[in-house]
Formats: sequence, structure tokens, C-alpha cells
Amino acid sequence: MGSTPDTLTALIQDITSLIGLTIPIAVGLCLLLFLWAGFQFMAHADSPDKRKEYVKWMTFGGIALFIIVSLAGIVYLVADTFFDDVMY
Repeated sequence: MGSTPDTLTALIQDITSLIGLTIPIAVGLCLLLFLWAGFQFMAHADSPDKRKEYVKWMTFGGIALFIIVSLAGIVYLVADTFFDDVMY
């Protein structure tokens, strides 16, 4: 990466490499959000309003995690299907 891609395959390879670098970071952040909300949920178990708030945060983290992993899978599947020599 770093140079201008000459072909469509090189462009797709650069994009999948970039996605390959950002997916673990995004998954880690979503997992951290989910765990933080879970700990806060347990810490405020006596307050129904706080519990509702942290359930929303846990739901948001879980949905975001699902979306990130799903989109990464779709991108890799399409790249592998149409471009055999694309490296991740």
C-alpha cells in the first residue's frame, strides 16, 4: 500500500488490506463498549433507570459488533469470489 494502484485488482487488494487492518480495531472497540455497559449494568443493579440505559448501550454494542463482522465477511467473500489473487 502507499502507491497508486494500477489495476482494479490492485485497488481491491488495497481496500481489503485497509479493511483487514480496521476490522480488529472496530471489533475491539465494540467489545469494549459491550463489556463496559455490562459492568455498569451490574454495578447499578439497584437502579431501574440506569439498568435500562445500560441495556441500550449493550444492545447497541452487540448490534454494531454483528454489523461489523457481517460487512467484513461480505467484503471478503465478494473480493475472494471476483478476484482470486486478492490477499487479506
